[in-house]
Amino acid sequence: VVGWMNNLKVAYKLLILNIVAAIGMLILGFAGYNAIQTAKENIDEMYNKDLMSIYYIGRSRYSTRYAQVQAALIPLTADENLAQSRKTKFDSAVKDMDENIVQYSKIIEGDAEQQAILNEIKNEWEKFKAVGNKLMNMRPPAGAATDRLIMADHRNAAMAYYETDCMPYAMSLGDSLLKLQQTASKNAEDMLKNSNEEIAVLDT
Repeated sequence: VVGWMNNLKVAYKLLILNIVAAIGMLILGFAGYNAIQTAKENIDEMYNKDLMSIYYIGRSRYSTRYAQVQAALIPLTADENLAQSRKTKFDSAVKDMDENIVQYSKIIEGDAEQQAILNEIKNEWEKFKAVGNKLMNMRPPAGAATDRLIMADHRNAAMAYYETDCMPYAMSLGDSLLKLQQTASKNAEDMLKNSNEEIAVLDT
């Protein structure tokens, strides 16, 4: 009888040990699942928000710079066909930048820091478009195509307007876009670090 009782106690002990082990495995499995899900969510957010942010900021920096160059070049030629070609390129860059702002606004919805910077960019961009359009309308006067002195005076006036009225907004835009890009890059780096830490839990 005593032997049977001892065996029963051993059986209970083994059962308890198996139950504890099973619970431990469930906890580990649940923790591992949560770690994987969190890492996946971080990676998805890093792509959908941070990396796409960097993509649209890069496009914006190119578009604003391209529009700036075309606006500066238009008043410098008396060739109407060339001027029209440059205006078409300017309009295309403006359209691309406007679309970039729309798409970027969707990506950073709820992010107060980046939204504040984007609001600055929107304001600077509208002012740049206004002076850019005015610059494009500074066409050479009659006789400029054949009179070098007239053309030189016109170009000097156009470049003076560009430097005093257009360039400040262009530079401010560039600075704001760079600040936005740095913020997005840091967010992506932080998200990647968090994802790596979550994944590292599985290896411990």
